[in-house]
Amino acid sequence: MAATSTSDETDTGRREVGQLYGIARKILDPVFAFAWNIEVTGLEHVPDAGGAIIAPNHLSVIDHFVVGSALPRRITYVGKAEYMDSWKTKHLFPALGMIPIDRGGGSAADRALTSAARLLESGELFGIYPEGTRSRDGLLHKGHTGVARLALRTGSPIVPCGLQGTDEVQPADTPVPRLWRTMRVRFGRPIDVTRYADRSDDRLLLRQITDEVMYEIGNLSGQRYEDTYANKKRSSEALPADTGRVITAREAGVANDTAARPTVGRRRHRPGGPRPTCSAPPAPAEPTPDARSGRTGFRGVRGAPLASGPMADQISVTLPDGSAREVPTGTTVGELAAMIGKRLAKAALIGEVNGVERDLVWPLEDGDAVAIITEDSDRGRFTLRHSTAHVLAQAVLDEFPGATFGIGPPIEDGFYYDFELPDGGTFTPEDLERLEARMRQIIDERQPFVRDEIDADAA
Repeated sequence: MAATSTSDETDTGRREVGQLYGIARKILDPVFAFAWNIEVTGLEHVPDAGGAIIAPNHLSVIDHFVVGSALPRRITYVGKAEYMDSWKTKHLFPALGMIPIDRGGGSAADRALTSAARLLESGELFGIYPEGTRSRDGLLHKGHTGVARLALRTGSPIVPCGLQGTDEVQPADTPVPRLWRTMRVRFGRPIDVTRYADRSDDRLLLRQITDEVMYEIGNLSGQRYEDTYANKKRSSEALPADTGRVITAREAGVANDTAARPTVGRRRHRPGGPRPTCSAPPAPAEPTPDARSGRTGFRGVRGAPLASGPMADQISVTLPDGSAREVPTGTTVGELAAMIGKRLAKAALIGEVNGVERDLVWPLEDGDAVAIITEDSDRGRFTLRHSTAHVLAQAVLDEFPGATFGIGPPIEDGFYYDFELPDGGTFTPEDLERLEARMRQIIDERQPFVRDEIDADAA
């Protein structure tokens, strides 16, 4: 009896969610077209069929309707569970296509994501706001990993979406939208996570995927990024976004010799190779406790007490020109570059922290001396060529299964890799063209670049 009752409830829930969607579209579409100018770009990135996750920034309560009006397909959203506490919205919002989610997490949130997974697996569009709630300060806030978990669970692509102007049409706590204004909806290229399907419980990967989504949303919405969750108060005023200049390795006093090169035993690309440009995402993963104990990555505890510093949630770092800069505890090399300026953040490849090469995701500590290294320097070109060699290795393994490779170092005017093809084969000019095309595809996929430092014995 219990099993039958559960099944009946599930079927009823499925019927209720979205049952008024078609009627609402017929009513609201002409109203929206008359009342506002809605500019839509990037619709070609939304799949014509099959499940896909639409991930917008969240500025206003009207966002749900604006994105829905821009799409040619039905979309179902998650919404805050508090809507289910009011008799006015308890049945209406689900009927319009909302799945309630407990923003506090736990089993209720898991059940909501399970419902979302069923929708995606049935071939529908599903909308989720990675920020979790509306941004009341206009900034783009740190994303929750639910969007990554859902994508890995279902294999659905994530379509980033940037909204502009919706907060001007209906600001927070404003009951009635303002008319005759312009809103913009911009869809970006889908982010494919299917290659990571076997790592759905990898917290580091979940954070990397979420950060990549937020980076793309920020590019589409034009918002400045704030590395705090939208439902938490900011501990201090945002630092001004200076227009910084690119600092090269030569300006930072880094010699182009083997002493400045990585001491890592080997670099492994995982799971599908490196991201050659190594552009800094707006918000790297939260560090884990074994901060500086030998492995490069997201190490250290965000918000841990400092041994020194001007205040508990701020640290001070020194830039190459000798100036000091106060940044929030847990700030990474890449985040520091973004605070200095957009141009530097886009050009950043690696950082030098106290004279040691560190990845952009390295968490800074109070008193660190930091330089941002770009491709305009010998050190930056070395890093870029090293990464590109790994892209070549991945392309060869994709196109020639069973191939083995030896060394692939960067050199003065480029890079190379030694390969042995199955059955003693050799590369033809046509093969090289095919490999170059595959390398471009890998680069366009913007795969995360994860480096592990291991000792010689493990290598």
